[in-house]
Amino acid sequence: MLNSGNQNEVTRARKMIKGLSLEWEDLNPFDERSVVTTKVSHANPMARILAPDLVRNKRNPVFTKMRFTWDIKITLFFEYPNKDKYEEEVELQANCLLKDVNDVCLKEIQEERKRHADDAYRFTKFNVLCSGF
Repeated sequence: MLNSGNQNEVTRARKMIKGLSLEWEDLNPFDERSVVTTKVSHANPMARILAPDLVRNKRNPVFTKMRFTWDIKITLFFEYPNKDKYEEEVELQANCLLKDVNDVCLKEIQEERKRHADDAYRFTKFNVLCSGF
């Protein structure tokens, strides 16, 4: 997709990505090997079928060359020694390449984790939705 630079292909790609949603849980967002669960979906039922294959191809120019607007919800989970559980939620919006969403999130996660004891941190859940381009 997008190899020829054809404007029709760009338009189709944008339509395919808008509505794409990604969800994952990560034990340590600073280590890319620590993802526990992932879910790929799409607002459009037809695109939902193709979404997992589209995301699997990380070299796809849609992800490496096209900026989209991403609505991002980050939930950090903490559990303290006294068994108290706490969730810290951060919502933000970023206009960037999909491969750069993680970098945007890491800054926010660092700030939130500073406000809690290091040993209380358990995992982070990400919900990312493409809302435009």
